[in-house]
Amino acid sequence: LSLYMIRILITLALLSLMGHSSIASVLSFVKNDVYSLQDTNKATAILNDKIESDTQVGTGEQSMCEISLDDKSITRIGANSMFSFVQKERLVKCDKGTFLVSKDPETETMTVTTGSVTAAVNGSTVVFDVRDDATHIAVAETTTGVVVTDKNGKSITLQSGEGISATVNGMTSSTPKSVDVKDLISSSPLFNEKGLAPLANDALIKGVASAQEMAKSQGMSF
Repeated sequence: LSLYMIRILITLALLSLMGHSSIASVLSFVKNDVYSLQDTNKATAILNDKIESDTQVGTGEQSMCEISLDDKSITRIGANSMFSFVQKERLVKCDKGTFLVSKDPETETMTVTTGSVTAAVNGSTVVFDVRDDATHIAVAETTTGVVVTDKNGKSITLQSGEGISATVNGMTSSTPKSVDVKDLISSSPLFNEKGLAPLANDALIKGVASAQEMAKSQGMSF
């Protein structure tokens, strides 16, 4: 190989490493029964615990937690839920329960998987509700669109105030459904639990809710 080609290969290798660098994640909020599970080792989780890659995090009744990544991404986990995060691949695994994933558009895309869909989240705040073999997705705000792909390989792009449901057999509708964002943020502890810091995308979420309220005054429904 020429010196020029060697330099190119070294540069590509460095870029590859940078693109898949691991990121730290810590518990930034804990309420009631929150635990970590690695292999068969179960431990009570406490505030500021570091969450290692592939470690499962679970919650019990009337419990929730928030996991903060050092790239400003936030994942909130509702009651009776199970979650894990593969840091190198930026992969969130939502096994069961309710989850909120929020991140700004300046960092790498995060991939969220459930039993029935895969979603690419970037510059968005998205709620996932995973029950049995069904997944319900609601987008509170997005500047980039949220691409959701079902088990059949069918994809749909959700915008702010839109949602979709899917089972292991595929999407339950061919078009997105409207989501009332004001109702979503007022009814879900993932947004309004006491002690949670405002999301980085909070102003954008409120902007979508405000725009929908204006549309409601003109006869639209969500």
